[in-house]
Amino acid sequence: MPAQTITADLIRNLQPPGQGQRIIRDDRLKGFGVRITANGALSFVMHLSIDGKERRHTLGSYPVMTLTEARELARQYRRSHELGRNPFAQIDAIKTAPRILDLWERYDQEQLPQKAVRTAADERAMWRDYILPEFDNRVVKDISADDIDQLHRRITQAGSPFRANRVHSSLRRALNLAIRWGWVEGNVANGLARNQEPPRNRYASADELAAIWRALDELQSRDAAEAIALLIMTGARKSEVLSARWADIDLDKGIWIKPAATTKQRAMHHAPLMSAATELLRKRRAQADDDAVWVFPSTGASGHLTDIKKAWRQVCEKADLKGFRLHDLRHTFASHVVSDTGSLYVAGQLLGHTQAQSTARYAHLLDDAMREALDQVSDKLTGGRR
Repeated sequence: MPAQTITADLIRNLQPPGQGQRIIRDDRLKGFGVRITANGALSFVMHLSIDGKERRHTLGSYPVMTLTEARELARQYRRSHELGRNPFAQIDAIKTAPRILDLWERYDQEQLPQKAVRTAADERAMWRDYILPEFDNRVVKDISADDIDQLHRRITQAGSPFRANRVHSSLRRALNLAIRWGWVEGNVANGLARNQEPPRNRYASADELAAIWRALDELQSRDAAEAIALLIMTGARKSEVLSARWADIDLDKGIWIKPAATTKQRAMHHAPLMSAATELLRKRRAQADDDAVWVFPSTGASGHLTDIKKAWRQVCEKADLKGFRLHDLRHTFASHVVSDTGSLYVAGQLLGHTQAQSTARYAHLLDDAMREALDQVSDKLTGGRR
């Protein structure tokens, strides 16, 4: 079809084809045209020869874009092309630029398998519930610090300040990897004013511990009762106890070697067991099948016990515990080790901490031990003066 001068009247009187699309090229500006589809949708297009091949780019839809605006944009493309540039290069770059969804898919495939199962599942939930609904198809390099601040603020204002911090941490880690992959030059998630998280220092007192043991004696589920007992006696995390395997426990030496795949630090943890814990495990082993794999087997998909929330609620009710979480048993274990041994190092080794700062939260429990040590050297330092 010969080119025509594209005018407002021509556009208004265009009739849609029976099927497909029809393009009318302008006779005044080379490459410029108007397209109408079978359903009557109108848009402006620009044709240019790039590397010997004709490329077509949609400038905009009519009437959102006017004829005057479309012609001016087409003129800019033509001028750039005649100067030897590729006016479609930026458009191509945007089309192929990595999106947040691409970032998530690569992060999920390459990084999360290196983390503990529970941690990986939690991060997947954060991306599913917060990050992807917010950014999804946005280009990674177009995400701004303000975008991330606003997401953090919305989650906080919804009543989940700690969750907001966790979401931010996950996104920041992913963006650090995007720098390594060459997707962005810097991490816009850095510098955020995170919500304050006062450390939780809830330990069971001697009376509370006694009440917990009495409640465990009365608990109907013996598996849950003995799992909780091991939490008290080992300071291990719930996931570590529930997924414990007989192959990793040496009952003769009283050693539990936790595989890296089961620990939060992703490092093997060589944990000595107190005699009471070893005795409990001996009794369970004697009652288990010879080919048993799990210390706390279950008929579920994992093959081992995964949930003791109901049992723990029953224990708390019987023991009259207020505001006490299952994880606080780990803090309780650590507090007794620190106060009785006077050593943060020993506590850190038993807990499986790989960094000293993780155990530093218990430093205040050393006061009595340090005071006792001072009393022992007092006479030497003061010459016997009081």
